[in-house]
Amino acid sequence: MRVALAVPRQSPTPSESLSAMLTQVGKAETLNADLIVFPEASLTGLVNNDDPRHDLSLGVRIPGKETRALAAAAKCHRIWIALGLLERAGSRLYDTALLITPSGRIRLKYRRISAGWHGAKASTNVYGRGRALSAARTPFGSVVFLVCGDLFDAQLIERVRKLRPDLVLVPLARSFEDGSVNQRRWDRQEKPAYFRQARRCGAAALLVNSLDRRTHSFGGAWAVSADGVETAAMPIGRAGMVTANMARR
Repeated sequence: MRVALAVPRQSPTPSESLSAMLTQVGKAETLNADLIVFPEASLTGLVNNDDPRHDLSLGVRIPGKETRALAAAAKCHRIWIALGLLERAGSRLYDTALLITPSGRIRLKYRRISAGWHGAKASTNVYGRGRALSAARTPFGSVVFLVCGDLFDAQLIERVRKLRPDLVLVPLARSFEDGSVNQRRWDRQEKPAYFRQARRCGAAALLVNSLDRRTHSFGGAWAVSADGVETAAMPIGRAGMVTANMARR
């Protein structure tokens, strides 16, 4: 299978973000990609601040106009789409990931289980966490999601291993504490830890990081084999797309 890892520069409004994503879906088709993967919170960026009056407005309904537009693009371009977004369900907000089929159906919906996407004092009545972790059968094997900090939860990694997936999709919104965009620091200090965690899942992994100046998320994308070897990468600090060929186990 051929995958496209897409890192758009985060736009200030969901409508602009969606437009950029739809453009990249079309580009992925021209590159003969079977699957395109976007970062965490792709429509808004991870700009929540633990104030429900602000944060609930970031969430989108599923299904809703945004997911319908993405589903139509998947169908038009005959491609699978994976993305992270902030989901509003009633009066609750979730950090969610979706896998959309080329027929325009949502094949897998995953709500982030780890709590790191919001502050420790954020109201649990508003800021939700998922519980379910499941795999979706696809033509390119069994697929699961982990979102950002989920990758460093040992219990979640063990649950993933029990599902025996072929591919783990990991949308990210990762930044350094000092707000820097430092490729050397990432390569030497951070990337090895991410790749070790990916390897512990027992499957190939696709990691795609948000590029957002507001939150200092520094972008970058990586395809990692089941034995933890990088097979394709896009440097941090740049908007764009990288493709990779992934073999099933």
